[in-house]
Amino acid sequence: MDALSYEYLIRKAFNCDRGGANGMAEADIYRKMERVENAIKMRMSASSNGDLEYNYRSAAINISVNVSEALRKVSKDFHFESKNQNLKQRLQKLADNVSMSTDRKIIDDTIKEAHEIFKEIKLNLR
Repeated sequence: MDALSYEYLIRKAFNCDRGGANGMAEADIYRKMERVENAIKMRMSASSNGDLEYNYRSAAINISVNVSEALRKVSKDFHFESKNQNLKQRLQKLADNVSMSTDRKIIDDTIKEAHEIFKEIKLNLR
């Protein structure tokens, strides 16, 4: 996954521009997690590993909470036709599963699946 996929998900959910939704629609939020994750992998930071781990968890939780909030908003505010109620339930389940997660794979898989659902319900950027 990449940072722009995160930003586009938030922008679609909140129907906003970059930096909107109280600052959540910003790719740099995701990039922060990527930078810390890379520093942990390369062990090139001057910070202790404990500091890096804390910074990573903090960044990942921020992203997972934002994604969860966006998915809950869409499932609540978007008009789902009766034939698409299963998509609404999938969004709700994704929101529950990703909330407070620090697992990058869970976060990325959730963003990917949410984009697929958004495409199915024709929820696009304005």
